[in-house]
Amino acid sequence: MSEEPNGVPRALISVALPIALVFGLAQALQFARSRNYFRPEPPLKVPPVRFEDVTERMGMKYFYRPPNLGTDPKPRTIKYIIAPGVVVADFNGDGYMDVFVPNGDAASPSALYLNQGGKGFKDAAKAWGVDHINAGHSSAISAAVIDFNRDGRPDLFIAGVGCSRLFRNDGDHFTDVSARSKATDCRNSQGAIPFDVNNDGWPDLYVFRYFRDIDLFDSSSDDVLKENTFDARNG
Repeated sequence: MSEEPNGVPRALISVALPIALVFGLAQALQFARSRNYFRPEPPLKVPPVRFEDVTERMGMKYFYRPPNLGTDPKPRTIKYIIAPGVVVADFNGDGYMDVFVPNGDAASPSALYLNQGGKGFKDAAKAWGVDHINAGHSSAISAAVIDFNRDGRPDLFIAGVGCSRLFRNDGDHFTDVSARSKATDCRNSQGAIPFDVNNDGWPDLYVFRYFRDIDLFDSSSDDVLKENTFDARNG
């Protein structure tokens, strides 16, 4: 029988080595079972998600009226007006998120719900000067928050039928700066997205619309909604 240099027969090594490997593997499996390594984790119990309507309890009483397009608006025009576009931001800087809800009808007030420390909301639209935002040739559809002057206060851009408007946040009220800011868009905007398009550090506004060069307040004309895709295309 041939031997290894240390005197152990080679045949014995060829037999003992597999036995040792099997024994070691068995011991490893037994250890793993004792530590529950192979036991599947119990399914995670996720509680069902439920929402509760607390609108009135939290002080929100709002009724939306669509834009008034004239004394006899075309029914097919009204069905394309979808509103309001609600925005959420900390307008008064108290650390709690507030809610602004525009109204489309000139006679109906918009709402600025200031968060009362997480315990409810108080409508401060009149005190802040944004209760009646539909002045002249405008009727609000949605709003966008933008800090256009980078003072840390969220300002309001109001998009809608007719002309858009821009309100600067002065800490405890809003000031209409539409004319001086040159942000008045009178081509029936539907909404806006704020972002720094030219990367100069100042927020810009991308304003989008459904109708181009069409006066939606002129409800006496059949051209309120053009019957072709060129004039009715988005943007």
